[in-house]
Amino acid sequence: MKRDPMRKWQKKEGNGKEGKRKEDFKKHEKKTLRPTERKTPAQGEYHLEKGLVHIYTGDGKGKSSTVTGLAIRAAGANLKIAFFQFFKKPFTSEIKILRKINNIHFYSLASYYYESDYITAEEIKKLKADFAILWIKVLKIVAQNRYDVIIMDEILIALRDGFISEKHLLDFLKSRNGETEIILTGRHITDGLKNSADIITEMRMIKHPFPDIRARKGIDF
Repeated sequence: MKRDPMRKWQKKEGNGKEGKRKEDFKKHEKKTLRPTERKTPAQGEYHLEKGLVHIYTGDGKGKSSTVTGLAIRAAGANLKIAFFQFFKKPFTSEIKILRKINNIHFYSLASYYYESDYITAEEIKKLKADFAILWIKVLKIVAQNRYDVIIMDEILIALRDGFISEKHLLDFLKSRNGETEIILTGRHITDGLKNSADIITEMRMIKHPFPDIRARKGIDF
């Protein structure tokens, strides 16, 4: 399975902690998805007249940072935002701010996927089955709420690694409310998505200090 070098988590063999961390992430995810625990967003009078589809892709830094800033800007205009983040540890610094803003609903999903450097074929099969269930929950959340902006951070990694098909994503884009802005991120893109998007930005890694300078809290996470 193709691994993303910028998403490599360190693993110490035999420390016995990895399984517990996965379970902790799963418990966090289950709690995040409980609709009764979501904040009621502030209701504003402003709505978009026409929603566009954005894609932020490429191997460069800044995709998640871009959509985080976009979410905060949209919240400042009293728009209602769903921010779905896939495959990332649910402890990055921006989450503390996003969860304090009433009209942003933040969901951390499948955060345990990259917790291991080594995943067996059987584990991959189970993870894909789990993701299929998560995707149904995502669609249900979207259907039950009138979101102005829907952000799916790293969903294109799910597409790249076979967790979701291009057809599922294209069907989602086609079925959306015409006034809803959709933002997709991740280091992968298909021709079908290129044709369906209104805005595509490719982040290129021209220069980066990794691995000499590791990710820094407050700057990179």
